[in-house]
Amino acid sequence: MFTSRHYVPVLRWKRGEQRALRNLAPTVRASITPLLEPTPRQFEEWDPDHPEILDQGLAKAGQAILESWGSVPCFLDTHLIGSMRGSGGAHPTAVAGTVASARGLKVIHVARLGSSRRHRAAVRRHHLEGGIGCAVRLVPSDFTGDGLEQSLRGLLDDLQAQPSNTDLMLDLQLLGEEPMSFARIITRIPEAQRWRSFTILGGSFPKDLTGLKIGNHLVPRLEWRWWSSQTAIRTRIARRPAFGDYTTQHAIFTEPPKRASVSASVRYTLAEHWLVMRGESVLKPDGPGYKQWPAHAQLLCKRNDFAGRDFSVGDAYIHERSRQPEKTGSAETWLCAGVNHHLTYVTSQIASLRVDEAVA
Repeated sequence: MFTSRHYVPVLRWKRGEQRALRNLAPTVRASITPLLEPTPRQFEEWDPDHPEILDQGLAKAGQAILESWGSVPCFLDTHLIGSMRGSGGAHPTAVAGTVASARGLKVIHVARLGSSRRHRAAVRRHHLEGGIGCAVRLVPSDFTGDGLEQSLRGLLDDLQAQPSNTDLMLDLQLLGEEPMSFARIITRIPEAQRWRSFTILGGSFPKDLTGLKIGNHLVPRLEWRWWSSQTAIRTRIARRPAFGDYTTQHAIFTEPPKRASVSASVRYTLAEHWLVMRGESVLKPDGPGYKQWPAHAQLLCKRNDFAGRDFSVGDAYIHERSRQPEKTGSAETWLCAGVNHHLTYVTSQIASLRVDEAVA
């Protein structure tokens, strides 16, 4: 169980995110339980006649979890690859659970109200065999209208779980208009105090950067502004939720086109905004190409709101690129740096807030 001072970042399980997680300081890791989402591109050769592709891909994903996160709890949600099947028709969660057990990983599998019977069975099996519990992830459509309590009870019955050994996540997904208050949300959560943990997730980073001109932009972090402002309200409520976000990524996942033209851009988290340093395509004829990244780094390191090279491994990378412009980096290494900085920054923000758990 963790309290509202914990952080649950959603990470699409690609190499940049894996490196960002692996390079976190121990003090930061102690305050995080990541929610990992394998993506379809990792299994692009899969088809019903080759189920071993899913088995092999999830085996690699499990090894990456071991190397990047170790044998401490993390959440795993396979909804992005839920239509695929492994050997013997196994659901991705069943395959992932077998991999986790073989490697000694403490993976908390995630179910949803719309989960299929196979998905629920896989979560139930590994929840009961592993003794680590399970998680339920609600989306906005689950939270509107009537019948939430009955639907949750039916799901828990299928999982053979109780709120006391289940982590509940409310995923608001893409934030636009200000969501309802914590107080109103909690009144809709059945048995709010009994859940092992309760987290609200959300994101507001743009789908892509095509709407931004070349140059620097401040993009509001709406999910953080809302959560931190709600946390500051001293109203007595049954449960204060932990914070979760989508780091520097869009909340609604879409696989980028293959061989897409990549802009040399930087996404850097500040107190209430992301600083987006928008560059041109690295493949633009007669353009500055990859050299834009160290140029961004030099400008960023001169800003008063640069956290400093000692703040995180990501910040150290930015500082190094500013001093060694011949080593430009790539889209993957810059994503890694931005996510590593973001995870460290948000953890420090949560730690600095005054939260009275006595009213939680």
